Amino acid sequence: MTHSTILAVDDDPVNLHIIGEIFKRMEEHYRGGGQSAVIHWRIKNGSGNDYDRWESVIANGACKVHQGYESEEARVTFTIGGGDFLKLVTGNAAGPMLFISGKLKISGDMMFAASATGLFTIPKG
Repeated sequence: MTHSTILAVDDDPVNLHIIGEIFKRMEEHYRGGGQSAVIHWRIKNGSGNDYDRWESVIANGACKVHQGYESEEARVTFTIGGGDFLKLVTGNAAGPMLFISGKLKISGDMMFAASATGLFTIPKG
């Protein structure tokens, strides 16, 4: 599957290229700090049980992101639909509300998960 493939995610057409671009920009918008963590992302693609997998590796004051998992263990894993992911990363949906409504599933270190959005700046405008 290429990044330019159009997928039906959460019954809305979402361009996989957009999601890939968001992950690429995570590296630029990482705020830094002394944290070390591997974050796994499972982004639901379509109405089946298929997921696009992304990994964010935070170490040495930097964040590196790539598609697929290279580390078996993650400090936290987020599972979310593509449309809800876009809402979350653009500040149009709150993580706690997505979690409470079952649209965001979290496994692993819940305390770290609660602070994960603070690791990145969300561009305004």
